[in-house]
Amino acid sequence: MKDQRGPAIRALTERAGARRYWRHDHREPDESAGLWYFECVRDDDVWWCVRQIAPHPGGVSAYDGRHLEDEHGFLTDQPIDEDEPLLVAIPAEEFEAEWREAVQQRGP
Repeated sequence: MKDQRGPAIRALTERAGARRYWRHDHREPDESAGLWYFECVRDDDVWWCVRQIAPHPGGVSAYDGRHLEDEHGFLTDQPIDEDEPLLVAIPAEEFEAEWREAVQQRGP
C-alpha cells in the first residue's frame, strides 16, 4: 500500500497560516540523540509536524513530506502537544539554520 502521509504533509506545508517552531530536549548527558526540532502547522485545533530534525549517534535525520522516514526514524505522525514541558519555543530562524545543516548532511 502506498504511503498516504506524504501528500497530506506536503499540503499542510504549503498552507498559509499559523506556524510554530519548537525544540524538544530529553537527552541524557553527553548524548546527541533526544534533541528534536519541529516545524508545525495548526490544523483542526492541533499542531501537526511538517518538518522534523532528529540527531542520532550516526548523524542527523531531516524529515518532511518528501522524506518521511529512514533507518533512524520517521516524521512524527502524532499531533504535537504544545503544553509538553520539554518543548521550548524557538524562532523560525533557529529552526531554519538547523534544517539547512541537517539537509546538507542528509544529502539528496
